Amino acid sequence: MLTLLASAAVTAEQAHVHGSGEVNVAVDEEEVLVELRLTAADAFGFEHAPGDERQHRHVQQVAELLADPARLFTLSPAAECVARASDVDVPWLHEDGDSDPHTRSSGTAHGPADTAAARDHHDEDEHRDVHAEYHFDCGQPKRLRAIDVRVFERLPSVQRLRAQFVTAQRQGVVALTPDYHRLDL
Repeated sequence: MLTLLASAAVTAEQAHVHGSGEVNVAVDEEEVLVELRLTAADAFGFEHAPGDERQHRHVQQVAELLADPARLFTLSPAAECVARASDVDVPWLHEDGDSDPHTRSSGTAHGPADTAAARDHHDEDEHRDVHAEYHFDCGQPKRLRAIDVRVFERLPSVQRLRAQFVTAQRQGVVALTPDYHRLDL
């Protein structure tokens, strides 16, 4: 199951396109793993370190959204799936001492000698991405027919998601958009 997600991670590291992201889904018996990759620009509206308190709050709010899979994905209700865990990798989150165990920072920790200007210069040279993994347990996995991807509702700058999926019966790749956001499994 993780082979698909590992190969997708390599692809995601090679491409950084604003307005686009990736969703990877692997179904293995009762377990469903969903991976989401977005640019920081699409998640937050910027790719630089937060410059003021408003931007810091916005990063925290988006991190909280991303840590709640029920707000982003609706699995077929008949499958009786329950979110078991989420792991969200958000740039800049822990640089202010946040301690939410479901989110972590992928940004470089800067020492006290670093200045805001030095951090901003560093960030200008890098594309930042957001990565999240969600684990679901399904009581009736044979009834899992589709996943409604609601990322477009929550993060409107995302206009296209490349969705890869693998189940025991089939695998595929499909483009999801705000108008076509159902991933049929």
